[in-house]
Amino acid sequence: MENKSVGTTIGLFSSVDRGENSHTYSLVAGDDDTDNAAFSIIGNSLQSAEVYDYETQANYSIRVRTTDQTGLFFEKSFSITISDVDEIPPDFDFF
Repeated sequence: MENKSVGTTIGLFSSVDRGENSHTYSLVAGDDDTDNAAFSIIGNSLQSAEVYDYETQANYSIRVRTTDQTGLFFEKSFSITISDVDEIPPDFDFF
């Protein structure tokens, strides 16, 4: 996750609906929306809106709304943890 380019897919959303309606997804204001600006949603794909640096911030909080075609919606908060990447190349001594 760390150091990946903007637009990298983080995950995919899906919704279960008794009426078998289609759903749209959006980042919304509310509890735990602290880091919404660090992400974007394209279709049902959560994508990075910045290059993440584990050493600067390892945990993010977002709030997502799923809305069906009749206008009914459900909101949920998600916690996203950035994976650390070894950024220092190994030091090899060759004789």
